[in-house]
Amino acid sequence: MLMHPSSATIDRASGWQARQSSRVFDLRMAQVLDATPPWFVLDASPRALRAPSCLLVPRVGDVVLVCIANAPGPATIIAVIESGAAAPAELGLPPSATIMSPGGTLSIRATEIRMVTAAIVLTAGRVTTRARLGVHLGG
Repeated sequence: MLMHPSSATIDRASGWQARQSSRVFDLRMAQVLDATPPWFVLDASPRALRAPSCLLVPRVGDVVLVCIANAPGPATIIAVIESGAAAPAELGLPPSATIMSPGGTLSIRATEIRMVTAAIVLTAGRVTTRARLGVHLGG
């Protein structure tokens, strides 16, 4: 939660702190000790959930930015700051998500793209494919 600068203070020892009414929020760096989504165990908080805006899924060993409220309830992981895992990064989207680029072009660039799904539905006015080699497997 962003606060007006006049209601925020920075404590170099504990991190950023903001006040809204009687609630206090701390922003801290923390390390992920255990990850069983949707729950995460951090060294700075017993339990945390990932904010919808944090698309990178935290893994054990990652350093995250976490918002801790003085009210009861879990902390919220806002961002993954440093990856501690050698595994490939994973983006986490809610069910039925849409990636939009209205009026523009959406490009995905990678050495290899793998898709695993039960079905692909493609709707387009025109489909163009280019390849040096084409292989069709299946029926």
